[in-house]
Parts: sequence; structure tokens; C-alpha cells
Amino acid sequence: HALVASVWLLAVVPFVSSVTAASEAEPLELALAGDDGACAAGAGDECGMSLRQLRGELLAVEAQDHSWWVQPGNPCLCLFDVDRTLTGKQDYTSGCKNNEVLEPHIYDNGYGGGDLTLSELAQHMGTSACGEQCTLGIVSASSEEDRFGGMLDKLKSIVKGGPMKFGCHPSEKPTCAEGIAEQHGYQLKNVYFFDDMTENVEYFRHTQMNARQVACERDPWSKGHLLGLCGATPAEASLTKGIHTCR
Repeated sequence: HALVASVWLLAVVPFVSSVTAASEAEPLELALAGDDGACAAGAGDECGMSLRQLRGELLAVEAQDHSWWVQPGNPCLCLFDVDRTLTGKQDYTSGCKNNEVLEPHIYDNGYGGGDLTLSELAQHMGTSACGEQCTLGIVSASSEEDRFGGMLDKLKSIVKGGPMKFGCHPSEKPTCAEGIAEQHGYQLKNVYFFDDMTENVEYFRHTQMNARQVACERDPWSKGHLLGLCGATPAEASLTKGIHTCR
């Protein structure tokens, strides 16, 4: 029976992997439920017992080790805030000469609204350490519904279709980042978060993840000068361990 179980394991693991990646809400038991019925109909109790044993092994793997989900060549996960990290102050390029106002214009409603203006990092993500080595994603306090028109599509292209989580209160950003890491099989020590606001980076201090404040030049028109002005640069999207703020 060990041989039968081994053959089933080789055949079913890729199938279960695809099912699990497509819908984390669907447990492995549902993915295998139909197989038990087929065994009961045509192969008797021994086949059913083998499948029950297999299910137990697969559930144990799912609970303890997600490394089989990790894409080869992407051992790390870089997650970015949106406003004043991937974007700069809207329509302001006189002081942020490397930023770009997209043509045709796309509306960005963040912090007063205006034409979507990409930071240097958003334009050249592929030249950064994150872009070269890691899976990319977004963790943002804004709700997805706020990203009007083509802005959401543009964000997807910047992070190369990677995971995006919206509606994360600043204090909950570490929880959102952990959720993405767990869902996609990344170790927390290999997660890197980037945000322009000091407090949002500080929330990661007592986690196993890494976080860095970017866009250290402050927006003089923002309340308390809390916001970044030009957004992040490719050099700032580095794989530096620990928690790092501008001050």
C-alpha cells in the first residue's frame, strides 16, 4: 500500500497546489472529497484508507510548510505602500524632477487628488533590488474602490501582477503583510515593507519582518510634514534587514 500512497501523492500534490493557490478559502479536504467517492465505488476500503492517510499527510504539509508555493527565483517578498511611495505629490515635477505625470492623465484621489504622478521607483521598479530578486506586492490603507479608473491597472503593472491588499489601517499593515506572506509561502524574515510615513514603518518593529521608510524629503504642504514628497527611489527599495526610518 505504500507504493499506492506514493503514486497518489505524486499525482495529487500538483493538483492540490493549484487549487489551494487559486482559492485559499477552499480546504484541501474539499479538493480530495471526490476521490474518496470514486474509491468507494470501485476499489473498496483499502483505496479509501490510502486516501484518508494521504489527506492527513497533505494537511500536515499545508499547516507546517508552504515552501512548495514559492516561485523559483523569488525567495523574497517586497510590499509597498501606494501614496507618496509608488506615487509622488500629484502634478509636482518642478521639485521632483524624476517623477512622471502620466499621459493621458489618470486621476489619483490621494491627499487632495490630482493627476497620477509616478515616483522614480514606480517607473523603474525593475532596476531595484526588489524588482530584480523578489515578488512584488502592495499593502495600502486606501480602499480598492478609491483607486479610480486606470490607476488600479497601473498599480498592478508596477508590481507585475503581484498580490495587493487594500483597506489596511496603518496599525494593521503588519497583519496584512503577514497574511500575504503566509498565503504565498514566504518566510517573514524575507518580507520587506516600504512606506513614506514613520509610524507605518514603526508598526513592523516587533515583527519578524523588515521595513524601511522611503521618500525622506517631506511634503512641506502636508499637515505636520508627515508625508513624503517625491515618493521612493529604486535605491531605497533595497533588501536591508531590520527596521529603518529617516530620523
